[in-house]
Amino acid sequence: MSNYLNDNHDLLFYLDAAGAPYHPHAKQGEGKKREGQAEGDAAEGSSTEIPPAEAAYIKYLEAIGELAAVKIASRSQGIDRESFRIKHDALFLGEDLLRTIEELKILGAPHLPLRDDGRGARTSLSVQLVETELLARAELSVAILNNLSGGFALALSIGAAEAEKAGYEASALELRALAERAAKREIYGSIALHDPCDARGEPYTSCLAEAGQDGAILLNGEKIFVIGAGAPYLLVLARDDAAEPLEKGVRLSFFLVDAEKERGAGRLEIVETSRRQGHRGIPSSTLRFSGASAKRIGDERSGRRLLSIYQAGIRLLHAYQSIGLAEAAFRNAIKFAWETPFRGKQLIRHEIVASVLDEMELDLRSMRALASATAWHQGIAMEAFLGGAKEFDEEALRHHRERGRRFTSYLKYYVDTKTFEIVHRAAELRGAEGFYEGALEEKMLRDAAALPFNDGMSRMESLLDVVKDTIGALLKNPQEHVRQGARARWRTVSPRDPLEKRVARLGLLGQNAQQHLLLQTAGEKMKGLRDRPISEWTAELTRSWDPERDFAFATIHAERLTLLLAEIGLSEVFLAQSLRDSSRRELLERHLERAEPTARMLYEELTVRGRRIFEDPDPL
Repeated sequence: MSNYLNDNHDLLFYLDAAGAPYHPHAKQGEGKKREGQAEGDAAEGSSTEIPPAEAAYIKYLEAIGELAAVKIASRSQGIDRESFRIKHDALFLGEDLLRTIEELKILGAPHLPLRDDGRGARTSLSVQLVETELLARAELSVAILNNLSGGFALALSIGAAEAEKAGYEASALELRALAERAAKREIYGSIALHDPCDARGEPYTSCLAEAGQDGAILLNGEKIFVIGAGAPYLLVLARDDAAEPLEKGVRLSFFLVDAEKERGAGRLEIVETSRRQGHRGIPSSTLRFSGASAKRIGDERSGRRLLSIYQAGIRLLHAYQSIGLAEAAFRNAIKFAWETPFRGKQLIRHEIVASVLDEMELDLRSMRALASATAWHQGIAMEAFLGGAKEFDEEALRHHRERGRRFTSYLKYYVDTKTFEIVHRAAELRGAEGFYEGALEEKMLRDAAALPFNDGMSRMESLLDVVKDTIGALLKNPQEHVRQGARARWRTVSPRDPLEKRVARLGLLGQNAQQHLLLQTAGEKMKGLRDRPISEWTAELTRSWDPERDFAFATIHAERLTLLLAEIGLSEVFLAQSLRDSSRRELLERHLERAEPTARMLYEELTVRGRRIFEDPDPL
């Protein structure tokens, strides 16, 4: 019987591969062989040993993979055509979509919610992400709606831990009870992050939390790009003048809203619902709060921490949705190429087609590798936040947090770019038929075009975040950048393995690119200090940096820098895999064949282009 988990050897590597350095399930020497797996029939690069405690998760994912392949995939076109409706200010989804969620409910969710002591959080996160990929491969709308339960359960568990740290035991108990219900898919919830923009296109915090009578908190204002607006519960990011200030003095907190109750009382309204170009089963809505009652998550200092954790989680879920869609498009392209005769032989026997499919497969495996590495580091950081990860000392935790932030910064742009390339190439392979309404490729194209904006963040915003994080980190700690450069130079000559040296040379290229942008940024800053007293220079150069104003030159190269860092990060991930498992060495070699010339090109463009755009006020 078809199963989207068992037919994917690359995905199985991340489930039971003893030795992958960031692997959530790997515990070497423990466990037993997977049921039904013959000798020598292990997944590519994997061990047959898995910990007994995690066998239930693998059985669960196998059940998800079977349901996705046998039932959900056959409903995909129907879900795309179904219309949602709003009645009495309630949002009703299509019948096929709701029937699918009922079938998922029967399977349960053994990995959720998170334990009170935080142990096992990274495994729970991993299972949720793999589940997302399996469902997205069948139908993207199902994966998104499922994450409004599973992802919401994770978010509530994290909120409960934050409330407990702040000393609000009653709030923590309430959040954990809701997390239990969300894990069983009895309820679902949405996270409302995004605000409208003013007339100049600048975002503003229109949703405001105000103190009501008897200490109550009331929300007023609007939130946009809310997916699952008809959910019974909402986590809302709102301006909170009592909160600790964030960047540029903005004060934000998260609030839990009983949306069902507030809609019934007329204090919460769905003012606009839009049908997107892709993944049409789940609409995007604008919500208006008119004195809606809310409960703060944690205390006045909790907003910054929760925002950082939630945004990282949303990006991970988004990445795995993208991977699932790309996997579906690639499998469809392979099937078509095998079945279609062209000029006397099968389409796949033509070298140009085989080359395109080979590149698509490498891109797909690269996306999964980068997302899995990010998930592992972020999972350890999340587990530590919840009180687990006791086996790591503070230095190791700092390493995982830094790696998680670094990978997360360019994960979104990389997977968005590669997903659209893979889906578009799959449609091109079929020719004109792939672009007609009703074709599966046409639906996937629409999904791929709309998916990058599913979380409300544009590609441009994600690029600017990479520049801000990269250059900002260099300015905060230039000595560390010098040390990293020295280590990179040493690694280009010290290893015996030629592949390690090639990866090190890529890393050194990245260090040089960042140094070039840093020097250009600092040079422009110095020009602005010519008319200022020398006594003010130190403060300006060490503390007074405004990314919107001072990083202007670097932002011209945001896309090049992002892609260069992604190629380097992937090289490091594949190298780490190959050092633990020799079967992954071939994957590293394939990646380096493309990454090396690409990285050199990006570096050359980054160092010689952009000055005209920067200096000319009207370059076009």
